[in-house]
Amino acid sequence: MTRSFSIVLHLLVILIFSFCSSKDRVYELVKVAELGATAISDSVIVDVLYQENNLKINLDYDYSQDETIGKIVDRTIDLAIVPNNSNVTAQHTELRTIVPLLPRLLFVFYKGELTPPKSLKHLLENNMVAFEPKDHSDSLFFERLFYHFDVSSDKINRKLVTMNNLDDAIETSDVFISLSHTNNPILPQLLDHGFTMHSFGDFRLHENGSIIDGFCLANPKYYPFILPIGIYRGHPEEPILTVAVQDILICHKDLDEDVAYTIIKTINEEKTVLAQRNRIYGLLDFDFNHGTLAFQLHDGAYNYLNKDQPTVFERYADIVGLGFSIIVFVGGVLISFQRAMKLRRKNKVEDFLIRLLKIRRKLDKKPLEQPISKYLEELEKLRNTAVISLVNDELSSNEEFQIFLGLYNQIRDEIAKETNEE
Repeated sequence: MTRSFSIVLHLLVILIFSFCSSKDRVYELVKVAELGATAISDSVIVDVLYQENNLKINLDYDYSQDETIGKIVDRTIDLAIVPNNSNVTAQHTELRTIVPLLPRLLFVFYKGELTPPKSLKHLLENNMVAFEPKDHSDSLFFERLFYHFDVSSDKINRKLVTMNNLDDAIETSDVFISLSHTNNPILPQLLDHGFTMHSFGDFRLHENGSIIDGFCLANPKYYPFILPIGIYRGHPEEPILTVAVQDILICHKDLDEDVAYTIIKTINEEKTVLAQRNRIYGLLDFDFNHGTLAFQLHDGAYNYLNKDQPTVFERYADIVGLGFSIIVFVGGVLISFQRAMKLRRKNKVEDFLIRLLKIRRKLDKKPLEQPISKYLEELEKLRNTAVISLVNDELSSNEEFQIFLGLYNQIRDEIAKETNEE
């Protein structure tokens, strides 16, 4: 009995020492930034990981995607946030994805006095175009974009733009093109200087054979994105059809499974907290296709998504049973408190759900009171209003909002089906 107790005590000491050591470690994270980005969005994740799990992360920025990925390969940093558009080589076989994060959108702006362009090729090959240096994160994306749209890079009159010459680039360029997050402060600045957003055709052709659908079919790591009306102080005045690429959080395959598990678990389960801290996190989407990731999932992330392994506390339940019970109890109290707080907050998404149901009831009445295109416009206007409300922090990015989006997609599909039958 004494010997068994001694062994258990020894194992417990080792476990506690290892746990404390992992908590004391500081992980190095580098974000491949776009021009004009701020640290606000990324620091929110770092703060939540520390507050929820005492996971300490130093955040830094770089503009070169290749150099940042090289640091992961050489293990001089632990984590990196990069666009999901890397060319995977033999050197990258040990890299892994932990979780997809926020989308970067292709923004193409042109001076308002220019004639609306017939095509991307016509716009870029006939004007002064402000571009970031080629070693920045978007260079590979633009190579694929130009190839698909038959744009000759040699015919583009480029003006390289950095933060040091940003104002001059805006004043002297006809076109400004960037792969950026929606909260990049440069975007409203361009609109204030009289630039207009370029849309890749009618947004209603999305998933119905649009030119962006074709680009994304040829490049599966990218996907179409519709920027709603009025997201930037009344701009754009019409929905903008463009393309997006997801940011991904990557690491070396040797990163501890529990660390990867903790990161993806926290980001997924604290989406509401993240969105409350910064509304851009309402765009987080965990319903992603693993096959489109530049690097395969880390084992820790895979375990969380498939729930085929217990957490670190469950694996050592026989040793730290009492501590685990206390954590479960405290967690239950916190969850109950959080639910109570949520019940006190009125969520306007219910109003949008009721308005969706009214549109559906109108469609059920035969004959229809107005052309079916009018119902589609009414539906799209309601969805754009809801998205703007989400961006303006008037709605919560919670499960009810996801129900709204699901019902919106269902009604839209019903309208499309009825249109085809006609």
